Amino acid sequence: MPLLVEFARRARLALACTPLVAAASALAGATPSPDVSMLAGACVNCHRSGPAAATPSSIPALQGYTEEQLRLRLTALRSGQVPDATVMPRLMRALGDDEIAALARWFAQGPAR
Repeated sequence: MPLLVEFARRARLALACTPLVAAASALAGATPSPDVSMLAGACVNCHRSGPAAATPSSIPALQGYTEEQLRLRLTALRSGQVPDATVMPRLMRALGDDEIAALARWFAQGPAR
């Protein structure tokens, strides 16, 4: 039983400190680096993981493009500059510049990591 009590005490302490860590990070001007593999994993649920020219589809593959091409496209989607886009502008609005840059870098590197 004392082990359970100690665990609960530590859990409460960790939860209480979470806002402090976030505030300190914001004051320092630091933004946490995104876990790119998790972001990219969400992308490949719809986008194919193979080369861009592999098979035609209304949902394009993200590999086979340069980092700059991907970053520009994702930024354009976020700002609503792609008239034929449907769901992507809404998804991209949730991402910041750092996350978009990280995704562009991830997919430009190709499947080998």
